[in-house]
Amino acid sequence: MGRHEWDFTDTMSERMYFWIMVSSEMYLTSLIGYKVSLILLYLSFFRIHTGFRIWCYAALVFVVGYLTANLITEVAGCTPVQRFWDKSVPGHCIKTTDSEIFYGACNMFTDLWVAILPLPMIARLQLKTRRQKIGVISVLGIGLMYDAQTNTL
Repeated sequence: MGRHEWDFTDTMSERMYFWIMVSSEMYLTSLIGYKVSLILLYLSFFRIHTGFRIWCYAALVFVVGYLTANLITEVAGCTPVQRFWDKSVPGHCIKTTDSEIFYGACNMFTDLWVAILPLPMIARLQLKTRRQKIGVISVLGIGLMYDAQTNTL
């Protein structure tokens, strides 16, 4: 928080951990929204192909499932919940290292899945030239590279 350790009070620590929990829940909720909206966009664009729709629904179920589990793990990780930000409250918290690694891996996997999902459909598009098709795939590839650079565990 930009302060020396000896200037950092218990009240400041509690406030910091409380807002870490709130921001984490908001992040996960927004992550559900953005991934689900992309998948639904794919379904609205390419609704004719049955195989593609199955992959989209599978991605939708997986994304909503693991992110909902992540939300529940964050909220129910400490008993009582106040123990997350106030260590003086009696109770216990789960060891989160394994779950953080699992949810981070799921996040990276679904990022890749959602990015690659429309590529076969784009390859089937009937564009005037091969150059246009390569251009569309390149734009999506640049978006994938940007997402890979900004995504962190």
